[in-house]
Amino acid sequence: MRLTRRNAILGLGTLAAGTGAIAATGAFDTVEADREVSVEFSDDSDATLTMVPNPDREGNDNFGEGETLDVSQTDGEIQISLNRINRNARVTFSDLVQFTNNGSQDITSLSFSLDQNEGSHGTLEVDPDDENILEDDLDVGDNVVGLGLVVDTLGEDLPPSEDIEMDGTITITANTAE
Repeated sequence: MRLTRRNAILGLGTLAAGTGAIAATGAFDTVEADREVSVEFSDDSDATLTMVPNPDREGNDNFGEGETLDVSQTDGEIQISLNRINRNARVTFSDLVQFTNNGSQDITSLSFSLDQNEGSHGTLEVDPDDENILEDDLDVGDNVVGLGLVVDTLGEDLPPSEDIEMDGTITITANTAE
């Protein structure tokens, strides 16, 4: 039987946000938030599709005034930590994971979907630009970088002193021509 579709279910850990301070004028003086996402992968070196942090993103990226994105891997778990992100914003993080085709067939499409658990504050979703991250087939042995996440807390009535938790499950679908 040939593999024509491969689904990988990922546990998306807790995404937590810290507090923010708002000046009396309504303008932001300082904003501080801590958010963390954990994605667990089975330790399977023979997997048809392997996943590791994007080597260009592994470690700490600074992308604003004290705002950081840290992508790392420990014991088969990819961890994504977001620090000092605005609590009332829609923020997109792209190209977080590198995927390698270890199978016996070229992959024709690689897409993602996310089911957010009930009770989460805000919205956590896969970047809509990642409907299919492949421009061409992913040949056996080749890799591609993709998987973006969108954190949206716009319009949420969040108490300033509580952490924001977002949980969900990511499904990764890889298709071959046969």
